[in-house]
Amino acid sequence: MEKNFLEMLDSLPAEQKQPFIDHFVQTVLGKSASPLILTTSKTISNDASLDERIRLTAEIYGIDPKRIDKEEFLLGEKEIAESKMQVRAIIQDYFGQENNTGQRSKNDELISLGKFLYTTQMNFQITPMEVPDFLLTGGDKVIGLEHTRLEAGNDKAYIAEIWKKYLNETVYKLLNAMPGLCGVGNLTLDTDRRLYEGKSLRDFNDKAISLNRSKIINHLTDYIRATINGEAITTPAFVKTFSYQSSNESFSLKYNQDYFVRSDFSEMVQEAVRKKEKRIDVYKENAKVDECWLLLVYGDANLSSGFKVNENSLMTELESTFNRIFILNSFNQACFEVQKGTSKLKYIAQKQFRELLIR
Repeated sequence: MEKNFLEMLDSLPAEQKQPFIDHFVQTVLGKSASPLILTTSKTISNDASLDERIRLTAEIYGIDPKRIDKEEFLLGEKEIAESKMQVRAIIQDYFGQENNTGQRSKNDELISLGKFLYTTQMNFQITPMEVPDFLLTGGDKVIGLEHTRLEAGNDKAYIAEIWKKYLNETVYKLLNAMPGLCGVGNLTLDTDRRLYEGKSLRDFNDKAISLNRSKIINHLTDYIRATINGEAITTPAFVKTFSYQSSNESFSLKYNQDYFVRSDFSEMVQEAVRKKEKRIDVYKENAKVDECWLLLVYGDANLSSGFKVNENSLMTELESTFNRIFILNSFNQACFEVQKGTSKLKYIAQKQFRELLIR
């Protein structure tokens, strides 16, 4: 049954209400507005059967599993497996090393760089640095590459707080109760559901929630444990969905969100470039490079970085003293290069994963 505007608004999590209202107002006023796309994410175990993998994929897309072409699906999985091997080969000599300041390793940045070099089929020798993040050497040219992520800080911090306040301890208690547990759990919480004195899970530091945090965690742990064991149990009011897939891998809990595809891509690109632009002279001086490149990375699988990007996604011209600026989707390895002085992006990926074929 279709929902009216108020019913739809009421069903959305707090962080999605304003984008929905803004889009509605633009539409009523007859102004051009990008389609508002509600999406979700889910992790699928490597050990799941083919039928189960297709079923879960269909669930993400909201379609009948019969509409997914099995042969094309398997070809897509083969591409992903091959790309992981190739990316690993590109970065294996540097993966796991500590950086120059003794802080945590550069593994995440290296993985992004490996995906970038693989999908663009560029061939460079890599030298991990700090300022800039990497030196790329090829022929007689030395390039300084700076890496940064396109992420909305507030949304990223919100997810981190969900883990800090509720999920880390839930996983700890679950593994104590079920030692040796393997598999993947996908969890979505209703963080707007009023639980105690009108407060919800997103009221992290409110007294009513703080006093009942242990109760919330215990309820969630008991529910996940019972669901995994196939036992009947009442779903807690603050749980939207939970599903479990058995596998041979150590248990991992994935927190999923339903969210609108972000509409602030252009603004976030401009801001990211401005921030890095301030230090470009330092990069050049510190590394004595011939060129400076900037790699902007987004994930396309969460609220803080959920963009849909094409050649026309920039709304304004982008000026920069970086010699080249690239935008990489770390999820499917699509890659674009900014056409400096214009608002256009050029698609340059050669190894992007194929689109899912739906009949």
